[in-house]
Amino acid sequence: MSRPVPARDVSPDTKIEERAFDGVHWDDLDLLLTVIKMGSFHRAADALGFTQPTVSRRIARLEGALGTSLVNRLNNGATLTVDGQALLEDLGIAQAAIERIRDRSRSRKPLRGDVKLVTTDGLAVYWLPYFLPFFFDRYPNIEFRIQTVTDTRQRSSDQFDMSIHYLQPTDPDMLTTRLGTLHFLPYASPGYLEKHGTPRSISDLGHHRLLDYILYLIDKGSWRTRLPDNVGDSATQLFTNSSAALAESVRQGAGIALLPTYGTAFHQGLVPLEINMHFETMFWLCYRKSSAERAAVRATVHFLKHIFNNKTMPWFGDRYVSPSRFSTVTPEEIMQTFLTADQVSPFPLQSGKEK
Repeated sequence: MSRPVPARDVSPDTKIEERAFDGVHWDDLDLLLTVIKMGSFHRAADALGFTQPTVSRRIARLEGALGTSLVNRLNNGATLTVDGQALLEDLGIAQAAIERIRDRSRSRKPLRGDVKLVTTDGLAVYWLPYFLPFFFDRYPNIEFRIQTVTDTRQRSSDQFDMSIHYLQPTDPDMLTTRLGTLHFLPYASPGYLEKHGTPRSISDLGHHRLLDYILYLIDKGSWRTRLPDNVGDSATQLFTNSSAALAESVRQGAGIALLPTYGTAFHQGLVPLEINMHFETMFWLCYRKSSAERAAVRATVHFLKHIFNNKTMPWFGDRYVSPSRFSTVTPEEIMQTFLTADQVSPFPLQSGKEK
């Protein structure tokens, strides 16, 4: 069954009697469907951007209004009671009619516009393309322009609607939201390890061919600043300011480089080297208030937040998780829980950090 339109999370003090019928709030019915689809209160809260106590409170309010229990609260999730199943079947009939009306409305008023994003070539090559088919299927009339730069600070904010930063922007006229954390490990290809052996410690790297990422010609690179002096003096044979060139060089067996773990979430052919060495950097999505007033930009921001969800994808989480512990997942599975921008309330248009 298609997802209904989830409601804006309202405070207990907000008057929403106009959305209620005999004490039943339509918003809570929508929320019940999300809980059952996601299988738990916690996952529903994450998908909708609510807190778990808010979801629990609103489901309890619905049960109180109907005078019956709708959800079995289990240690490992939530299931429908008999009365909950009967309600779900009735809602399905109503939902089908609502979806037909909405589809006709969308066909008459398609979301249009162009959106300009600037980001690094690593994210532009090794993450975004997996999800663009879903984006274009849902928004066939949005023109998405992605431009890559070595350092996102080099871009002009007047030329782009949004950008992804490795340093938190301080411009008070910009809206920012932290997407997550990138975790970096040494990586090599199976062919390189077969030919040159597998390093078992940080000191072993001194006997291997290293490849490095630099921002500028005078940059010392990542290895020199993170390895002990006696190891850091090892000859690094490649310096590049292109994340994509670095990753492909590793994939082709040229040497060992520090790469973000998200690159192996879907890919095969790169081997993470667990030698007690990793580092991380947070990254942010930044967009102008004037841009966020456009529906196409709001839709794109919502899409980006979903595909960089640090609560459901460990490679973007705050805490380091070894790639060996990544669950097998596909872009299709990640997009199954995607609630499009017209299914959620607009985020507040306020300056500074987005709440």
